[in-house]
Amino acid sequence: MRVTLLPVGAFSSRTWRGRDETGREAVLREVPEGTTPWRSNTTAKGIVPLREVVSIEGRRYGVWDLFPAESLQEVVERLLEAGDVVPLGFVSRVVIDAARALVAITPMRAHGGLSDGSLLIATNGGVAVMDSGCPRPGRFTPSGAPSFVNDVFALGAVLHAALTGFGGMYADAMTKGLQLPSPSQLHDECTPAVDDVMQRAVARNVEQRHPDLALFADELEAVLGDQLFSVAQVAQFVAGLMLLVEAAPATGADGRVVLAVSDADGGETEEDEEEDAGAWARDDAGSTPIDAGAKPRPLKKKPTKRKRHR
Repeated sequence: MRVTLLPVGAFSSRTWRGRDETGREAVLREVPEGTTPWRSNTTAKGIVPLREVVSIEGRRYGVWDLFPAESLQEVVERLLEAGDVVPLGFVSRVVIDAARALVAITPMRAHGGLSDGSLLIATNGGVAVMDSGCPRPGRFTPSGAPSFVNDVFALGAVLHAALTGFGGMYADAMTKGLQLPSPSQLHDECTPAVDDVMQRAVARNVEQRHPDLALFADELEAVLGDQLFSVAQVAQFVAGLMLLVEAAPATGADGRVVLAVSDADGGETEEDEEEDAGAWARDDAGSTPIDAGAKPRPLKKKPTKRKRHR
């Protein structure tokens, strides 16, 4: 396969927009050192499979079909930076749909690099998982080889971070035995039952985690009940956010338009990781929720003002 990088099309320093010899547009992500990509012929709904690995100017890139969508990372960051809260039902729907899409892959294989940047949300509310076949481990990835229980951990961590605003390295929490802040203490929609499901997913002891993504998704759906967004509500919520930025597309420091795909590792720089290393020592957690009027359903209780945890 011959792929050309588009001159105006960088998503980030490691993710590019390109076009193959047939004119088909694609996403190219730099393959991390030590990673052995694998191809899958899966047609499972909600999975964007790896098409090919190409070499461009001495660097290896994984190639995926371009999936026009907003990443969960971008949605969460936009909400937290605006001082708003991330609706429990919204982010849970994204995580549950991603889990069930991964379960549907035949033959099943652990992803190994799930993050909020690898979960894409289409305008119709559908969810797709990027980086299947060439994972990019990041702050949500626990230590150890890729496995189904580690994928459970990663999705549990994605959910936890969205609800608490926590920006630390989750693998560090496990190795250092540090206690994660409970979502129910920071987010008015969360209950102790939600805490229980999440704490099991990110348990330090692998044997205490959900054994597979299907069970994790089922338990989360059961405790949420009618709080869980429908696909239509996800579409409505994302459309509302897009209206806020439609007139002013984001641009990078060099003036290039920033497109709606994120690095699967959360897009962290070395400076971000150094900052995150001290995040556990801080007591200020959460975000500062304000107007919830744009949400498909309002918060049950008026949110209390709180700082974002970094």
